[in-house]
Amino acid sequence: SKHLDKNHAGIEWGAWESLYYFTLSIGAFIGGTLVYYLGFNILFIAMASVCFISSAYLYSLPNNFFKK
Repeated sequence: SKHLDKNHAGIEWGAWESLYYFTLSIGAFIGGTLVYYLGFNILFIAMASVCFISSAYLYSLPNNFFKK
């Protein structure tokens, strides 16, 4: 909340929340489509791949990135 513009906090908060819900619904749609056409195994493999790629990216960041 400290990074919001004081004059437009409601608009910025609402935009963030709507983006969150749209992303959640798109992810559910894509996951459901993958399960329907390809099965649960492909969904689990896809999600494991996303997790490993994300963790590799976090591991590659400089050590001082997380320190304040």
